[in-house]
Amino acid sequence: MNLKEEGLYIRLCALAWDSESPGTITLSESEICREVGVLASSLRRFLDKFASCWRREGETLVQPKLHEQYVEIMRYKENKSLAGQKGNAVRWQSDRPAFASAFASASALKTKEEPINLSQTLSQLGKEKAIPKATPSDWDVESIKKKQRAALEKKMGIAL
Repeated sequence: MNLKEEGLYIRLCALAWDSESPGTITLSESEICREVGVLASSLRRFLDKFASCWRREGETLVQPKLHEQYVEIMRYKENKSLAGQKGNAVRWQSDRPAFASAFASASALKTKEEPINLSQTLSQLGKEKAIPKATPSDWDVESIKKKQRAALEKKMGIAL
């Protein structure tokens, strides 16, 4: 296969991969020529010379290797999807909400005499993680510039 034939082969493969049924080309000969940028005579010579790479099935050109790769990818994706569905079913088989397992783990650390009060636990968590609220003065552009300038002066040890 020379360079020109190789280029035509690659363009045909790209066209076949982008079709509705990857690995096949359902366009007419003139449309194929327009898409890949060759003359009809060049396409016919190529298809005759490399009949093992491309076979005709009625009006459709089929690249068997490319079509088989597509079928294998679809099988692989389907198997992965089924495996994921099975794993998901096992993981989420209980009727408990997702956060219940975290609280169950926390309650296992406590003694059995001390039941966990969910609302108390959540309010304590909120207090520990409290973030100071921003005031309108914090949004003032001039005050932000002054703070940045002061920090820079302190870092560099000079007055700006």
